[in-house]
Amino acid sequence: MVKKTYTRYCADCHGIHGEGGKGTGVSQSRPRKLPVLAPALNNEGFQKSASDSLIKELSRNSHKRSPIETLKDTVLQETDYDNLVTYIRTFKPTKNPHTPSQTAGPPIIVRESSYDLETTINNLKEAIVGENFRLIRIQTLDEGFVKQGSENRSQTIILN
Repeated sequence: MVKKTYTRYCADCHGIHGEGGKGTGVSQSRPRKLPVLAPALNNEGFQKSASDSLIKELSRNSHKRSPIETLKDTVLQETDYDNLVTYIRTFKPTKNPHTPSQTAGPPIIVRESSYDLETTINNLKEAIVGENFRLIRIQTLDEGFVKQGSENRSQTIILN
């Protein structure tokens, strides 16, 4: 039953096996027709970093820039969303063949800053532009998922 629900509401964009929409994983700087690409749900990074509650909330409400209709306007019940999360967790995570394996170390760089968050973000912006990279956008991780003005500023992402 849950596979039918996923196929009906999710597979057109996220792929039958959670492989993601056309163009998923390519540079954010390229032009595109859709404002948001459907991410790969079988992506190793997604599977490890997205909490069950986040997946459930995204399933229920979708992103404000998403071209899909929100699922909250469907006949899905609370248990259906829970089952969708469980089903998504069954997707076998895939690894990007162009990135080093986990044995080579974590795929992220963590640095502590002696500056406050706003100054750190401004310093990063200057460094990105100073190295002639394109700054796409700066936003909170939960932007579009929570009421405007209640975003968690301590979880800010910078896309370049």
